[in-house]
Amino acid sequence: MRESFEAALFAAELGEAPTVDLHGMDVQTARHALDEFLQQSFMRRESAVRIIHGRGTDALRHAVEKIVSSHEIVEGWRGSTRPDEAGAVTYAALSKRP
Repeated sequence: MRESFEAALFAAELGEAPTVDLHGMDVQTARHALDEFLQQSFMRRESAVRIIHGRGTDALRHAVEKIVSSHEIVEGWRGSTRPDEAGAVTYAALSKRP
């Protein structure tokens, strides 16, 4: 199972994954926007998504990590390994199950 979502995350990081930009939002607004984005992406049967939270104070990054680590449709996640995105972007692989 781990291999399948790692491949989706790798492909998303190299390609054009659906993206939501949360930076500049307060945590509560970002939580709502992220949940809506994840649900819509899941309904479109996307395999992985890109979540921009920015670097800032790390409050959004921590909120994003908390959400994706417990979200029912997220199979796995990790921070970007790209130098230009490190600490500012998180990738999440979505479940293929309805």
